[in-house]
Formats: sequence, C-alpha cells, structure tokens
Amino acid sequence: MASEPTFFELGVADPGRGRTFYGALFGWTFEPGPTGHGFAITTDGLPGGIHGGDEAAAPYH
Repeated sequence: MASEPTFFELGVADPGRGRTFYGALFGWTFEPGPTGHGFAITTDGLPGGIHGGDEAAAPYH
C-alpha cells in the first residue's frame, strides 16, 4: 500500500523556542494551535504542528 504523508508533527521541549528555531531554519510560519499549547505550521508543502513536553526531542539544546 503506497500513500503520501498529509501532516507532520514535531515534539519539542519548548514550543516557543521550537517556533523560533524552525521558523528561522525553514522560513515556516506559525499560528496558535487548537489546544493553546503548540502551533500549527504552514510550509510551502505539507502542513504540520509543533507541541511541547518532549524534553529529549529538542535539537536546539
């Protein structure tokens, strides 16, 4: 079965820092997420999201 991704999500320790990091790196834009604890990500292609609470998943430490 072949399929293409339709959404991606990044888990980070701090969504605000993740927003700054990934926004500068890729030029993505962010809107507050539906829960208020993360952000919806707008890219040139695949939409995504970013949420906090994943301490070990943050590449910007």
